[in-house]
Order: sequence, then C-alpha cells, then structure tokens
Amino acid sequence: MIGTTIFTDSRRGQLSYRAWLPYDYSSPTLFTITLAFQTSSVTLCTLISVCCDCLFSGLMTHTRCVLEILELRLKNIIEYRADSMKQCVRLHKHIYKFAAMVNEEFKEIMFIQFLVSTLALCSALYRFTQGKLDSRFIETVFYTSCVLIQALYYYWYGNEVREKSLSVPEMVIDSNWTALDNDSKKILLMIMKRATIPIEFNSFYIASMDVPTFMATAYSAYNILQQGQG
Repeated sequence: MIGTTIFTDSRRGQLSYRAWLPYDYSSPTLFTITLAFQTSSVTLCTLISVCCDCLFSGLMTHTRCVLEILELRLKNIIEYRADSMKQCVRLHKHIYKFAAMVNEEFKEIMFIQFLVSTLALCSALYRFTQGKLDSRFIETVFYTSCVLIQALYYYWYGNEVREKSLSVPEMVIDSNWTALDNDSKKILLMIMKRATIPIEFNSFYIASMDVPTFMATAYSAYNILQQGQG
C-alpha cells in the first residue's frame, strides 16, 4: 500500500485510503502530513498484527512442545514408576488447563480477526471479478495473499496441536505399560479417555482452527471467484 501510494497515488494527489478529514488537504504541506499519518497508522497496525500472530502461534507451539515432553515422560515411565506416573498425570492436566486459558484469552481477538479477514477476502474477490488491471488490483492481490497466509498460519499450528493431543493414546500404548501395576494402568486409561477430546483452538467457538476448516474456506473463496469470472 505504501509503495503504490508513493509511486502512483501521491503524484495524483490521492491518499493511501479514503478518509473523512475536517480540513482541506489539497495543499502540499497538509497532503504530506496526512499521507505521513496514514502511512504510520498502517505500519503500526501491521506491526501490532504481526506481534499478535507471533504471540498466539508461539503459545500454540509451546502447547505442542509440552505434549512432546509428555510423550518422553510416558516412554520413561518405568524408570521412576510412581513418581513418573504422577508427573505424567499432572502434566497432562496442566496442558489442558493451559490450552483452555490461551483459548479464553484470545478467542475474542481471533473472532475479530476471523471477521475482518472474511470481509477483506470478500472485498478482494469482488475486486477480482471487476477485471481492472491497475495498481489497486495488484495491491489487492498481495493483500489477499497475506490474508490467506495469515489464516493458514493460525489453522496450521492449531491443527498441529489438535493432532498431537489426539496421539496421546498412542503414546500410552508405546510406553512400557505392561510392567506397571493395576493402579498405574487405571491412571493411564484415564489419560487415554481424556485424550479422546482433542485440544482445539477456535474463534469464539465458531470456527475451529485446523487445516480442514482452512481448506473449506479457501475452496469457498475459489468457487466464488470462479463463478464471478464465469
């Protein structure tokens, strides 16, 4: 947006995006100040979005890493027996609590992000159907690509956590559970039973963050674009 504004729009006296202003910005000084304000605001919003993406995806990656730690502890459960069993149960419980806390803190942010991304994608698809090859069209292509990649960013890491949480029963089976006593085996059965409910991140309990959901969204956008061109 900044590049197209500097090299094309600014020469014609146009700003980066439409805005209501309480003054006339036709003079060179006011136009430069207004353009600098819009440029800085867009840059700031972009940095905030990147920070939010990195933080949320980092917490999801942390959840998956802790599940891998649980897998290692289950494999070494024979070496320490009772103490190791308690650690596995406690760790599995805290993983679910941590994931629920992260989902609770970010569900509203993800819902707004999901809503804005959907509106932006619909607007971009509408512009694609117009068929005007200009600077705004190229800008829309890049922006739409960023929106889809950003959505894939969330869905990919959410899918990784979900698949890893569903593999906990396999972790238990791969451990040396046959050498444990009956009480320990019952505890492992409880862990396996709880692991049947996967850890899922969602946007306000509307859309689950996994790869199938992203594929459905991308396929719907492709159908709309194909129908518009037809």
